[in-house]
Amino acid sequence: MIYSLENGKAMQKGIIVSEDQNVRYECQTQLDPLQVKLVFTDNLDALSEVENDFNFLFVLIHNFHKLSLEKLSALQEVFPAVAIILYNESLISDALTQIGHFNGVHLLIGSDRSAFLQKTVRRIIETHWRKIPLKVIGVNAEALSPRIQKAIQYIEEHRLNECTLINISAYLGLSAGYFTQEFKRETGHSFRKFIQLVLHYYEDRVFPELNISAQNMAKVLGYSELSSFSRSFKRRQGISPGKFKKSKISL
Repeated sequence: MIYSLENGKAMQKGIIVSEDQNVRYECQTQLDPLQVKLVFTDNLDALSEVENDFNFLFVLIHNFHKLSLEKLSALQEVFPAVAIILYNESLISDALTQIGHFNGVHLLIGSDRSAFLQKTVRRIIETHWRKIPLKVIGVNAEALSPRIQKAIQYIEEHRLNECTLINISAYLGLSAGYFTQEFKRETGHSFRKFIQLVLHYYEDRVFPELNISAQNMAKVLGYSELSSFSRSFKRRQGISPGKFKKSKISL
């Protein structure tokens, strides 16, 4: 069974795999301040029912056992670039050796594990691949007003096709014209240019470096069909997404 804890403010999501109601409440209590929407399920097998949405941050597995560890490879294929948190009272026999073969796995073990959960998830949020590297695209993050910071956070948490001038200015309660002027004054880029820079960052860096399929990349960018994404990508890059990814990996 799968169910979600609704949080109207949260766009990013985490999955809690546990049958223990106390553990679920523990996770909820620790993560509420971070405004992460939690999806709960009893076991790993149920994750086949979860749509591979682009903004899942992590999968937290409680009471993992050897069978669960054997499924980690499959889990990382279904949820590429998503952190896995193993959350348990103690470390089971031989688990450490097996876990060492996997990237992006966080171990929270022992009776004080809950004390580290919020800190771990906060770090995952701060280093998540959807975090826009403002310095790389020539924006001084420290000089941005809270309002423009909020606009950039909106871009990080939504599919790019939803990040329109109308949507974001309405979200901020501003006219589109005023927002456009304020955005360019603070970032040095027009809103349209900024979105193009983010798009190219996803295509040039994130898409080839992380194990994200063209299908999932199309979802991130908001394309309804993979074919539409492939045509648009080829116009920008000159080659298909698959060939582009292979060329980057081979470098």
